[in-house]
This record gives sequence, structure tokens and C-alpha cells, in this order.
Amino acid sequence: LWGVSFGALVTIFQAAVTKQVDTGKDVATSLQSSTFNFGIVFGSALGGLIIDNSSVFYIIFGTMALLVVPILFSFSRRAIFT
Repeated sequence: LWGVSFGALVTIFQAAVTKQVDTGKDVATSLQSSTFNFGIVFGSALGGLIIDNSSVFYIIFGTMALLVVPILFSFSRRAIFT
């Protein structure tokens, strides 16, 4: 299930990074891969800590809070950067 849902993201991100960088493509793609894997590790560790110290219910609130910030930022982006 994990590979089916997120497996293509790594390839898409690698292609996007490769197109953005003229020199040092190997460094850029390795940093992208490391950052992607760090996000997985950090999210798993944080989720485990939340479940150990409270309940799964707080995972839902945390996810909603993490989704609201980028949504609000995307709506206000035009006003900030124009």
C-alpha cells in the first residue's frame, strides 16, 4: 500500500530537482532523497510519540493543523508576493 501510494513521488521529485539544477545534479538529488527520507523518519517518530503519550485522536488534530497552515498560505500567497 505504501509503495503504491507514494512510490511515484520519489521519481517525480527526482525529475523536478534534476530539471531545476544545472550543475551538481548528483548532490541535489541526494539531498532531495535524504530530505524525503528524513521526513518519513520524523513523521513516524512524532506519530509514535503522540500515540504512546496520548491517543490516536490527537493524530487527527495534528494532521488537520498541519493541513490548515499550507492551505491558508496558498490562499494568501498572491497578496504577500505581488
